[in-house]
Amino acid sequence: MTTNAKAAFKARVREWAQKPDVQVVWLGMHPMRRKWASCSTMRAHLGAWEHAK
Repeated sequence: MTTNAKAAFKARVREWAQKPDVQVVWLGMHPMRRKWASCSTMRAHLGAWEHAK
């Protein structure tokens, strides 16, 4: 995923977070082989991972 694509994805997440009045504190992307996303209800963290090619 290119730097521009990552920036566009993050901007889109922040845009959608405003709809239910949610504050995005941290948003990161990491290359992974098997896992594509995770969510933590304890800290309300949502992470998306770039699929390794």
